[in-house]
Amino acid sequence: MSITVVGSVAYDSIETPAGRRERCLGGAATYFSLAASFFTDVRVIAVVGEDFGPEQEAVFAARNIDTRGIEHTAGKSFFWEGSYLENLNEAQTRSTELNVFATFEPKIPDAYRDSDFLFLANIDPILQRRVRDAMPAVKLVAGDTMNYWIKDHRPALLEVLKGLDVLLINDTEARMLAGNNNLVQAARAACTILLLPASIRVSVSLMSRMSRPFSTSSSAGLWSLIQ
Repeated sequence: MSITVVGSVAYDSIETPAGRRERCLGGAATYFSLAASFFTDVRVIAVVGEDFGPEQEAVFAARNIDTRGIEHTAGKSFFWEGSYLENLNEAQTRSTELNVFATFEPKIPDAYRDSDFLFLANIDPILQRRVRDAMPAVKLVAGDTMNYWIKDHRPALLEVLKGLDVLLINDTEARMLAGNNNLVQAARAACTILLLPASIRVSVSLMSRMSRPFSTSSSAGLWSLIQ
């Protein structure tokens, strides 16, 4: 069993209440592949620049992640600087440098085409759609997005969402996607946007500001769609 992820492999400078780190290895595809590698075989599609070297490659190799889909090209890797201070669920962007990511055209190795599952990490929905269309035989497709794509690239994003089986977003993104501050109503509206059939059960786990998590059948925070 294997999963292919397409997204960003980048460098991040991040500030949180716990401190600050400069130019650490980050990117949506990086975090997803490392987490998923504890459960299955992972294949990555991304692009990096000349500043991505053996030390960064070793992070993936240590988890036996297939990096044949990571394109190495001239220039600098994608860089993001931001903070998670007032709300740990919401990033505040300070600087974004697309660099080699500005001209990224995902290339799917032939060895990846028999993947069982596909994860479309947080990137331009146009690129997400291209990869989804190029891998029609996968058993399940999951996706991620963020406030920037929801706000400024909504039409393209909505087309991507129609092709997903699982969408991972937090409570702020759910409200923005649905245009409704009521979290329960936002979850229901998101189901409509995703064109979910009646046979789909919506399962949600919402971490509250209280000391313990709670779950409900029609709320959203980090929510998943389980058939």
